[in-house]
Amino acid sequence: MRGHGCKFPRLARRAAQACLEEPTRVRAAARAGIARSTLYLWLRLFEFQRLCNELRRARQRESIRLFQAQAAAANSPSARAVA
Repeated sequence: MRGHGCKFPRLARRAAQACLEEPTRVRAAARAGIARSTLYLWLRLFEFQRLCNELRRARQRESIRLFQAQAAAANSPSARAVA
């Protein structure tokens, strides 16, 4: 896909992931390969906010799933026998 506007979906996803992983917006923009001013502009866009929220929820669901799996494994009879 080439042409006007084709970079936004690809770069927005990378920028949203960087926003979740980096401690500052400046470092997130650098990691995503976009200008800091572009990131601040995108942060005001509903589409970008929705993308950030979707990624954040997906990470939370994965964390909860892993925690529950570890808790179930720790409470299994074989784990209690080892301890």
